Amino acid sequence: MDCVLPVLLVVVCSLTVLCCHYSTGIYLMHNGECYPNGSYFWDSSVKAVTEAISCVLPGTSLTTGQWVRVADPDDPVDCDSDSASDPFHCNSVTAPNATLKLYLPDGQGLPAAQEGWYKCCLPTDCSDPNTNIIFANIFRYAEIESFTVADLPSDMTVYPQEYKLNCTKIGHHVYDFNMSIDKTVLESGTECNDDYTNCPGTVLIDSTNTKRYTVNITWDGMTVHGMAMNKGSSSQSTTGDQMYQCIVDNQSGADRTRTLIIKVPATAPSSLTEVSKTATIITVSWTALDSSDADGYVVNVTSDTDTVQTVQVEGSSNNTIKLNGLRGGTTYIITVRAYQQLLGPASTISVQTLPVIIVSSNIQPNSASVDCLTPTLTDVYWLVNGVMKNSSSYSQDNGVRYNTLLVYPDQLEESINVTCISMIEGVNYSQSVILEAPSGPPNNVRGFILNATSIKVNWTNSSETNGYVIEYTTGGVTRNVVSTSEDEL
Repeated sequence: MDCVLPVLLVVVCSLTVLCCHYSTGIYLMHNGECYPNGSYFWDSSVKAVTEAISCVLPGTSLTTGQWVRVADPDDPVDCDSDSASDPFHCNSVTAPNATLKLYLPDGQGLPAAQEGWYKCCLPTDCSDPNTNIIFANIFRYAEIESFTVADLPSDMTVYPQEYKLNCTKIGHHVYDFNMSIDKTVLESGTECNDDYTNCPGTVLIDSTNTKRYTVNITWDGMTVHGMAMNKGSSSQSTTGDQMYQCIVDNQSGADRTRTLIIKVPATAPSSLTEVSKTATIITVSWTALDSSDADGYVVNVTSDTDTVQTVQVEGSSNNTIKLNGLRGGTTYIITVRAYQQLLGPASTISVQTLPVIIVSSNIQPNSASVDCLTPTLTDVYWLVNGVMKNSSSYSQDNGVRYNTLLVYPDQLEESINVTCISMIEGVNYSQSVILEAPSGPPNNVRGFILNATSIKVNWTNSSETNGYVIEYTTGGVTRNVVSTSEDEL
């Protein structure tokens, strides 16, 4: 009888072949670590076959792969050359994963003419259009691995705007560096030595002296304000695109410079104009900028020192906005800025909304009509000398409701106070008009018979009146009523 023993199968994941998270395609390896396309390698770290940069394409067999210096694509690396002009050596693995290793033998240095970008092509050479390609930068001394901007604002309505500049240095441990805009230095370090950390920064990889220096930027639309660990605070006025530089100064003279440009509109939207307004709405327009100068606009509305609303308008061609929900009879400051990656300079206009209630009166001989203009869909009520009255009529047109009250004054009253009251969005608004009456009748009234059908009447003018009403009767019947501002009729 055969004895069957259970077998425990242990699969060991080899980091160099199976566990790299770039293993779905071509990738780089160095000292057991995986690296993506565009990685940087200090020449001092690849000076032995055990420190080679490996270019790997999983699941394929090597045929004629090669390393090529990008600056000289017609002269691939001669893996067996010992010349100073072609110092690299290569090792290869044919299968099961095509691999081509690149290194400097016997501690040999990298000539200045040979530093820079290299590309690896697998499993065939770089002339094959179907080959797989990955890039690596091999450099001397200290190099700038990256100079990037982080945390650029996505919500353009938040102001002032904040973001970060990150300059990452890699390689030799002794160097100078600075980050600047125009001629203003935002961050710097002199005779930095990574062995002593005399230039504070964020250490990313200790073995390759990879360190990141950061400047926190605040942009208020006119001035760049920088805050950095070494330099402290600094500021620079600027308009238009913001151009930053990061410089790493090697003692050997092989200086490195990277430039970073952040797009900012150079000019404010012009011809900012009030198009129309009501008690609660203001519409403004401006001259649109070209699409190369703006991605959109931000409209900010303030009253006194309080921000009422901020609206982001996407698209450079959109140049009109209707601002709703405002208060009647209020002065607003409206600011419009164009934006790209950041906000540009501002255009500003001051607009006062119409009063929520507009009251006017029309005096007739025996009555007065009082008109109260309010927004549509609002009801009003009236107070006449403190007594509530109903509106006799109303009409609506173009967003305005015309409420009219007829008032029949008592001849004994010298004045009548008429108040129109309306509730809009939970707020009571009111406006009053006072209908004044003279304190007494005209003085020195005299009549003269001119002929069988005409008479003449005159009197002494009074400074209290705006005019006079002449009423005459024949046999108890009113024959005519005439208004005049003259002193005779």
